[in-house]
Amino acid sequence: MRAIGLLLLLAGLALGVFAFTFDISVPSNDGGRIINQGLSADRLIYMLAAVGLFVAGAVQDAAGALSAKLGALASPSGAKGT
Repeated sequence: MRAIGLLLLLAGLALGVFAFTFDISVPSNDGGRIINQGLSADRLIYMLAAVGLFVAGAVQDAAGALSAKLGALASPSGAKGT
């Protein structure tokens, strides 16, 4: 469970880096560059997907860590003898 969480974290981080470096400008007729609204919307979608993957990975990783700790506490070898 933690491996999937870490994979999602890394995927979200990689997609976030891609979105930040995504060029949203296009050449204009006068030789300059202008911002393309469609590419800007694409960047926003990539950023939202990156945040979603990152948060899902963090929750998955935390749940896996908690599950491992609770499993170790509940196992007979981890229980104290009475």
